[in-house]
Amino acid sequence: MIKNDTEFYNRFEKLCCEIEFLREFICETLDNCYKTERLLTRKEAAGVLGVSERTIDRYRDDRKLRWVMVRGRVGIEKEALWELIRSETIEQAPKTRDEFERNYQKYVRDKRNTTWRK
Repeated sequence: MIKNDTEFYNRFEKLCCEIEFLREFICETLDNCYKTERLLTRKEAAGVLGVSERTIDRYRDDRKLRWVMVRGRVGIEKEALWELIRSETIEQAPKTRDEFERNYQKYVRDKRNTTWRK
C-alpha cells in the first residue's frame, strides 16, 4: 500500500524504467531476428566487381555466382561476390610446384571455357 505521493512517484519512476528496459530488449531482439542483408542488384554487383552487367549474367549462367530471384528480380548476396572473387583469383607468384600447376590448370580451364574464342 502506498502511503504518500513521494512513494507513489518513486514506484512509478521505477516501473517506467523497467518498462523502457523491456521495450529496448524486445526491439533489439526483433531487429536481430528479422535483420537480413540487403541483396545487390546486377548493376550494383557489377559496380563492386568493376565489370559489366553482362559479365555478371555470364557468371550466373556458368554457375560461378550464386543468386536468387525475388519477385522477378535478380538479387545477389555480398557473400556470393566474395566467394566468386576467391574462386577466380589466381596466385601471381606460386611458392611451390603444386601451386604453379594448380594455377596453370585453372588458367587453361578458364581459357577453354571462354565463348569468344574461335
